[in-house]
Amino acid sequence: AKTSAAASPGVPGLDLQSFGPLVNFRAYASVLGFAASDPAHAAPAVAEYLQALAGSGDGAEDAVFAALSLMDAPAVPDAMVAAAIARAFDEKQPPKLVGEMLAAKALEGRQRKGAPSGPPLSVASVAEAVAKCQVDGRKVAAGAERLAPLFASSSNEGMETFFLVRCLQGRLGPNREVANRALGKAMVLAAPMSECAMTT
Repeated sequence: AKTSAAASPGVPGLDLQSFGPLVNFRAYASVLGFAASDPAHAAPAVAEYLQALAGSGDGAEDAVFAALSLMDAPAVPDAMVAAAIARAFDEKQPPKLVGEMLAAKALEGRQRKGAPSGPPLSVASVAEAVAKCQVDGRKVAAGAERLAPLFASSSNEGMETFFLVRCLQGRLGPNREVANRALGKAMVLAAPMSECAMTT
């Protein structure tokens, strides 16, 4: 199945191919990181990612649904994320941290733990775990059990684990306006020109 896309000529500096398979969480986080660093091109960047993801082969519809779900998902409580980090990285106690400090602690644990214990982290697996955590409510132990495998599968190279925490905290972005604009732009880019529009 086709899982990556060529560079995106419409958005300066955005190279989707460099992010690896688009169904992986690393690609999703990289695009959103790019969008956050360049607000003027945030919606076009996310739109090109969604369009490329839609054409990525088997399971593309589920992957697009998962990406859109994550963009609008409620934040997971920090206590639940901290408990999952402790479980995944053999910490004696959950770190009593929040925000970016908790994300940095998770990255430290991932690097100390070494190679991941599972397949590459996918957008769909993160979205599924987040949705189930919403059902669990504030049951920290249940949520930690669902989230720990995500951390165990996150890469020990780069910032994927850091971005995973920020995603769970609802801080990876984009905001709803950018997401809606991106979705609209992706639909326009994907829509074939109508016969009427081609006539003069």
